[in-house]
Amino acid sequence: MANRAIVFLRSIFTALGPKLIPNQADVHEDFLSSCMDRLKASYDTMKVLEKDKDSTNRVRQEVTRACRVLRVLLEYIVECDSEYGVERAFIPLYRY
Repeated sequence: MANRAIVFLRSIFTALGPKLIPNQADVHEDFLSSCMDRLKASYDTMKVLEKDKDSTNRVRQEVTRACRVLRVLLEYIVECDSEYGVERAFIPLYRY
């Protein structure tokens, strides 16, 4: 189910309609900031829960949630990068 959600989110934010194409940078910024907010929230939750020995199950859930957000970011970046057809001075970081 998570894989379907990832594909769905990627397609929503990369397949922009004609009215959103001029605002593409704003859409990218909004998506990336949303993902970063989610990652920060998961990190903060894990930092609080690591003090409690009885919350290992909850920490695992937060790790899984953070991994899913990271996977969405990876898929999003790969999709956006594949659409960029101009020659680059520097190759994308994930290709190193």
